[in-house]
Amino acid sequence: MNRFAANPDELQELFVGLVDGALTPEQHDRLGKVLQDDPAARQCYLLHMAIHGRLLKKRLVPSASLVRLIEFANNLNSLC
Repeated sequence: MNRFAANPDELQELFVGLVDGALTPEQHDRLGKVLQDDPAARQCYLLHMAIHGRLLKKRLVPSASLVRLIEFANNLNSLC
C-alpha cells in the first residue's frame, strides 16, 4: 500500500530536482502541494534534506551524486 499522496518515484524526482536546482515551476508547485497535503511526504522530505545537508557539510558527495543517495533513502520508507 502506498503511504504517500504522490508515488515514491515522483517524490524522488521532485527531491532530486530541488536539490539540483532543476525543478520546473510546475514541479516546484507540485512539490509544495504534496508537502502541504501529505504528512508522510513531509517526513520523508525532511529525512532526505537532513541527509543531503549532512553529506554536503562533510563534503562526502557532490550535490549531483545525491540521486543515488535518494534511491537508497527510498528503501527507508519504513522510516518515512
